[in-house]
Amino acid sequence: MIDHATFSALRLSRIFAADHLASYPFYIGVDPEGDFDIEYLGGNGTKQLIDGVQFFFPAGDGNKLGVVEVWGSGCVMSAAVRGRPEANSASLIPGCTANVNRVLEALDLPIRMGAAIPVCGVCNCYSCSGPV
Repeated sequence: MIDHATFSALRLSRIFAADHLASYPFYIGVDPEGDFDIEYLGGNGTKQLIDGVQFFFPAGDGNKLGVVEVWGSGCVMSAAVRGRPEANSASLIPGCTANVNRVLEALDLPIRMGAAIPVCGVCNCYSCSGPV
């Protein structure tokens, strides 16, 4: 996992190519002096948004990333998804999961959306440090 300073400095533009971000008509870069008009988790902020990924930047310090949200299906934030599935679909959308997995990699997290979760060979759980 990355440290706090590295997390705070993350931007979608540091993870994704400019042409990829430009393909999203609702994507905007973060302006630390900009409009923090979104109320979220008890404070105001602004966001960066692409399919499957949303970064929130608090008004208190618009230079620092505060929250990362990720999703892999069309059930969440469906208005921001280019390839919309049926409303009752629970399947993963490839574009969302690809974006999510790039962010998870940037966060240095060992999980990937859509990948099989290894089960511990000792107690059959998903979280202990026993051998797989």
